[in-house]
Amino acid sequence: MRMSMIEFSYFYFLITKNMAHIFFQLGTNQELSAAEISSVFQTEIEILSGNAFTSLPQQKVRNLFPELGGVMRSGIVLGEEATFEEVSERVIEYCIKKSTIGKKMKIGFHFSNKNGWKKYGIDLQKKLKAAIRDEEFSVRIVNRGPQNLDSYAVPKEKVLEKGNAEFYFIAMQHGWAWGVTKNIQKAYEFANRDMKKPVRDMKVGLMPPKLARMMINLSRNEKGELPDKIYDPFCGMGTILLEGLDLGLKIAGSDLSKKMVDATKKNTTWFYDSQQDYSAGGVLGDDNRQPFFLRDIFVKDATKDFYPDEKKKINNATIVAEGFLGKIFHRPVSEGAYLDQKENLFPLYRQFLFQISKEKIDNIVFGFPFWKAKDEEQNYFSFVDELVVFAKKLGFKQENTALRYIRDGQAVGREIVILRRK
Repeated sequence: MRMSMIEFSYFYFLITKNMAHIFFQLGTNQELSAAEISSVFQTEIEILSGNAFTSLPQQKVRNLFPELGGVMRSGIVLGEEATFEEVSERVIEYCIKKSTIGKKMKIGFHFSNKNGWKKYGIDLQKKLKAAIRDEEFSVRIVNRGPQNLDSYAVPKEKVLEKGNAEFYFIAMQHGWAWGVTKNIQKAYEFANRDMKKPVRDMKVGLMPPKLARMMINLSRNEKGELPDKIYDPFCGMGTILLEGLDLGLKIAGSDLSKKMVDATKKNTTWFYDSQQDYSAGGVLGDDNRQPFFLRDIFVKDATKDFYPDEKKKINNATIVAEGFLGKIFHRPVSEGAYLDQKENLFPLYRQFLFQISKEKIDNIVFGFPFWKAKDEEQNYFSFVDELVVFAKKLGFKQENTALRYIRDGQAVGREIVILRRK
């Protein structure tokens, strides 16, 4: 929702002395990222120019930001101005106020609009350097050329450390909002869990770790609390379970394929091992120290009844999963191709939901497939609405409007649905 200057001002001044006006830079899928923020912080947000705004205690944001998957950075909105010339004046004042005599201040700039750097960034650098020429401190602008700092460069350049700053500029319909970044996504950690895990197989498709994290966050309750345990009945390579472990959750997983179960066990064991402190001696496996969760990762057909020992592994867990996405398509599909996929996949998901409805499972966050349509009159094909109708007959209710996630250049995406037991 785009806010006018008046609306933005009103929202800005609703802040109490214990709150700050917070901005979140949303990821590629803004709708999904915004839903994640609302779930984690249990707050209403406004969306503007690829950013979400709300009022929250700074400490709460600092504590919970590392748990987010779909947000690149967050910070504090310090003001709004009618022109960028006025923004430039405020930035210079901020630098002078926060500077330390005899020290160099590292500065970064980030524009939320694509043309910000070309139109305003270069001129701002010149004005800042000219304004502090006679001051008793110096400034180093760390941006490499007229471009924003990415999430790898921000920690490398240490611009979030005390005495430094990354300024964040948000173009609005009738002016500018500006602030300073306080938190940055540790993108390299997501990349490491994705690229360095011992078993990967591009042929079976890989769920992005950030998407897995967002889906887990959507499973939070009305207090913003994560579930104690998550269960992925289509665990594949274990991406969702890896993110669950990183969040400190208990995990369980199953898959029809023993090969996939073995891959999940290897990947989760690798991550568990990487988080342990063996400084006192010993290695993984010594003294029978096996990861506690391995017994809860097992071979299972998700469309079949659960045996008593399997029930114990999944009781009261929250399901976070995506199922088999079907045939890999590199181009939008025809209606005939979609109907072929539906014939194969719809019965699988229907039977899966039926089996789960008989277990002690109250919450489900699930990614069902949808397809880009070749037909110009129809944007996509999906059978999710039919599955939701069936789930309601089984005693569930849909909590959200389905959230779609699809990567650029792909024809098959995920339609994420949250189901709660009535």
